Amino acid sequence: MKKLVSLTLCIILCIGVFMAASINTVAMEKDGFTYTVEDQKAIITSYTGTETELVIPALIDGYEVTKIGSLAFYQNSNIISVAISDGIKTIDTKAFFNCRSLKSVIIPDSVTHIGESAFSYCIYLENLSLGNGIDKISNNCFSNNTRLVDVTIPEGVTHLDDGAFEGCNLLKSISLPTTLKSIGDYSFAYTYNLNNIVLPDGTEHIGVAAFSFSKLREIALPTSVETVADSAFYNCSSLEAITLNEGLTSIGRMAFDGTAAKSLFIPSTVEEIGDYAFGFAYDDKEFDYYPITGFSAICVSHSYGVEYCEEKNIPYTLKNDQQDMLLGDVDGDNDINVVDATTIQMHIAKLTVIHNNRLVCADTNKDGEISVMDATRIQLFIAKLIPEL
Repeated sequence: MKKLVSLTLCIILCIGVFMAASINTVAMEKDGFTYTVEDQKAIITSYTGTETELVIPALIDGYEVTKIGSLAFYQNSNIISVAISDGIKTIDTKAFFNCRSLKSVIIPDSVTHIGESAFSYCIYLENLSLGNGIDKISNNCFSNNTRLVDVTIPEGVTHLDDGAFEGCNLLKSISLPTTLKSIGDYSFAYTYNLNNIVLPDGTEHIGVAAFSFSKLREIALPTSVETVADSAFYNCSSLEAITLNEGLTSIGRMAFDGTAAKSLFIPSTVEEIGDYAFGFAYDDKEFDYYPITGFSAICVSHSYGVEYCEEKNIPYTLKNDQQDMLLGDVDGDNDINVVDATTIQMHIAKLTVIHNNRLVCADTNKDGEISVMDATRIQLFIAKLIPEL
C-alpha cells in the first residue's frame, strides 16, 4: 500500500513539473506582443499590433522582458520607429530583419547582445542610436541599410564582425571606439560614399575586403595594426595616401589592388606580402595584371620589402635605417619622453619587441647593445641633466 502511495505521489509530482514547464513555453499575447516565459522572464516572439511608432516594454503582464526573440519582427512593413526599453538585454538573430519601413532605432545600455543580421535590410533606416552595453557588432548586423548615413560605435565595442555594415552605400561617416581591436571581413565593403575613417590606436586586424569598394581618400594605420588581410582595400579607387605602421607584419593578397596610390612605404617589420598587394592593376581585356606606370615602393634596406619588390619586379627606393631617425625616439612619434625609456625597459624584460629600424634609436650610447644604460640616458635627457643624447 505504501509503495502504491509513493508511486502515486511521484506521478503527481512529475505531472506538476511537466505542467509548469508547459506553462512557461505557452505563447501569450498582450497589446499585440506575443511572448513566452522562461525562468519568470518574458521573451517577445512576435508582434501582430498596428503601432507604427513602437516602444518595446520592459514589463509585460508583470513579467520582466529580457529578450527580443529571433525573427520577432521579421519583415514587419508597418513599423517606422522602435525604442527598446531599458532592461532588455538581448536582441536575437534577425529580430528586425527586412523591416523595410523602419527609420529610427534606439537601443539602450542594458542591451549586451545583438544577434546576426538583427537589423539587416532595413533599407529606410536613417537614425541609429547604439547603447554602451555591447562589446561587438555581430555578423551582418546592419548590412544593406542603404539610407544609413552616419554611425557612432560606442566605447566598449572590441570587434566588428563580418559584414557588419556591408552594403550601406550611403554611409559617409563612421566613428570608431578606442576599444576596437579588429575589423572583420567585408565590414565596410561596398560603402560607396565612405570617404574618411580614423582607425583608433589599439586596432590590430583589418579583415578580408574590409573596406573594398569604399571611397576612402587616405588611410593611416595606427601602430597597433599587425595584419591587413586579402583585398582589405581592394578597388578603393580614390585612395591615394596610404600610411603603413611599424609593427605591421602581414599584407594580404591584393590588399591595395585598384587604389590610386603611386607610392607605398613598406615598414621593416613586414614579414609577409601576398601577390598583387600593391603596384599592379588588373586588365579586364587581357584578364591579367600589369605593373602600374609610375608606382614605386619605399623600403628599408635588408628588409623583406626589398626581397618582395625584387621578386615581383616592383620599382623601389631605399630608406636608410637611420634616415630621419631621432636618437632616443624609440616609438617613432618624433618626441623623446618617458614612453621611450619605458619601451627600452620592456624590451630588455622581453615584454615587448623593438623592431629593426627603431633599434638604432634605442641604442642611445651607441655601444651596439640595448641596455638599461640607454633607458637611463633618456631619463637624464628628459630631466635636463645631460644636454644631448
